[in-house]
Amino acid sequence: MSIQISKNRIILTVAGTAAMFLAACGGSSTSTPTSVATVVSSATASATNTPVPASPTATTSATATGAATAVATSAPIVEGDTTRVEPVRSEIPTLKGRSLSAQSIDIDQQTHLLYLADKTTNGLDIFDISGKNALYVKTISMPSGPNGVLIVKPLNKIFVSLNSSAVAVIDIAVGSDKKDNVIATVDTGGAGRADAMDYDPNTNKVYVVNNDDGMVTSIDAGSNTIIKKFNTLGAALRQIRYNPKDGMMYMASADQNALFRFDPRTDNLAEKIDVVDRCLPIGLAINPTTNQALLGCSAKSQHTAVWDFASKKVVMVYTNVGGTDEVMYDVKVNLYFTASYLFASGPMIGIFDGKDGRFITNVPAQTGSHQIAYDETNRILYTTQSGLGGLIGLPLPVVGG
Repeated sequence: MSIQISKNRIILTVAGTAAMFLAACGGSSTSTPTSVATVVSSATASATNTPVPASPTATTSATATGAATAVATSAPIVEGDTTRVEPVRSEIPTLKGRSLSAQSIDIDQQTHLLYLADKTTNGLDIFDISGKNALYVKTISMPSGPNGVLIVKPLNKIFVSLNSSAVAVIDIAVGSDKKDNVIATVDTGGAGRADAMDYDPNTNKVYVVNNDDGMVTSIDAGSNTIIKKFNTLGAALRQIRYNPKDGMMYMASADQNALFRFDPRTDNLAEKIDVVDRCLPIGLAINPTTNQALLGCSAKSQHTAVWDFASKKVVMVYTNVGGTDEVMYDVKVNLYFTASYLFASGPMIGIFDGKDGRFITNVPAQTGSHQIAYDETNRILYTTQSGLGGLIGLPLPVVGG
């Protein structure tokens, strides 16, 4: 065992593994990447904040509804990890005083329109985000409660996954006489809801997750027809993402603590990969340039993990934020964003560097802020709040990009 002291950091090395914590005299709030054998503690000036080793033990179950069992907000906010911004709220007039229950958000960066899955009205809410304040435009009625929202810009379509297990297809082509109307409904045949989705532009396929049915469906995005179903994949299937680097589709599973790898070219399940680190991943976002991903770990695992596709393992772990649902990556600012609404210190939007997955800062969010989208033009993060009848806009702190 060796101990090194360097600029208010104590680095303890045991059997070749480095563990870092801040010295009691006070240290920087910025986390430093380490090996997966070490979890980087939330940056505080207290020496009692001991690093917690990443656990390779068996996982425990998450709830079937998509979020892990809620963790009481009892830990204090680490101010050195936190950047506070003034939220901007935009109401949905059609709610008429009712509480909003909302799922995913997606943004058309070209037309400056934001689309929100509104379960309260069973509709897809549209907001004009060309300015710094989101302005409600209208709601497109859905056949059932909406969950996932996926804009497929090359086809001028939006795919919306529904509680009925179907996927609604909306025409958004400018000048179309069917613009903003449901033009097709694809029934995946599940007993539960259809939820997370992503699109492979090379094969022109949308992959849809029925998380409670243990099922994934491959859909031809051009003809709106089912190509293949993957059944009996197990419990707690979560966020799915396409990786342009290898042309594969990856899906997180919380209960199984695994990543599934699908090959859209052949529509085969290529591999199920054990995450090993006790992340219980729900959120997943991919940076194809680095061929890495950020895993949003469940509330039972209050940390965030960086996954390397080449080595097929977690290479960095941070406890600065956890209890995450959705995760996204934006190439324009080269940042990851986590919707960590079940973090023990309170709901946060975590911000991570796209170059190496390094934690940068947290932005305080609201109760129920489990979705995230980013407006590249105005540099605003969008989420929602349980009970509030509208959107919440959080200006992106100056963190690079």
